[in-house]
Amino acid sequence: MPYTILMIASTSFFSDYGNHVRIWEETKALQKRGHRLVLATYHNGDDMPGIDIRRSWDVPWIKRAVVGSSRHKLYLDLGLGWRALRTALAERPTLIHAHTHEAASIGVALKHTLKLPLVLDYQGSMTSEMLDHGFVKKHSPLFVPLTRLERFINRQADAVMTSTHNAATLLLRDGAVAPERCMPSSIASIPSASGPSMVRRSGSSSATSYAHSLASRPSRVSSSISACSLPIRAQTVLLDAARL
Repeated sequence: MPYTILMIASTSFFSDYGNHVRIWEETKALQKRGHRLVLATYHNGDDMPGIDIRRSWDVPWIKRAVVGSSRHKLYLDLGLGWRALRTALAERPTLIHAHTHEAASIGVALKHTLKLPLVLDYQGSMTSEMLDHGFVKKHSPLFVPLTRLERFINRQADAVMTSTHNAATLLLRDGAVAPERCMPSSIASIPSASGPSMVRRSGSSSATSYAHSLASRPSRVSSSISACSLPIRAQTVLLDAARL
């Protein structure tokens, strides 16, 4: 059954780097399967042909792509949440597909407000990224609350998709997704470039069937390459190849 999907991406889509290539490839795959997709994202970034993009309110002093943890994301995500809510009320989507934990936090609010299933496209630990970027320290009083928030978001999702088999294993091992809500048969070792792995919760059947459908999508990009791990120049070459 075709879905109307509200995809939320807390990033400056589109820019030439790995996460955006993943979002773009997923949107094209979903459209080929007959689904209608609306993408809510930040105010800046390139428009891509064939994608219905709804941008958050304009922030004139930020023109470059916002990558990784940043204090600017506090108000950027507030604007994105406003846009996502407006879009959800106007389009009445079947489900929400959130890229990153920041987007998923918006998705959690919409899930409970509008009674919609939520799919988390897991692209790594939120708190680990904050540590890597020096946004927070392990001894900071914010670290434990942020870790708990990340785990809460993971458990709120009706389906969690990961770009690697290892990420799915870590989520289960660390208890980030409750074992009683996971189905071991739903974890597939499919690399990022050809489709996500998935940790499934015993929640919405529409979310899990949707995630299964996306996980099995074909791709023209080599399955031996993970775009997210490539340097910017190599990602651009990969992106040009995918356009062919």
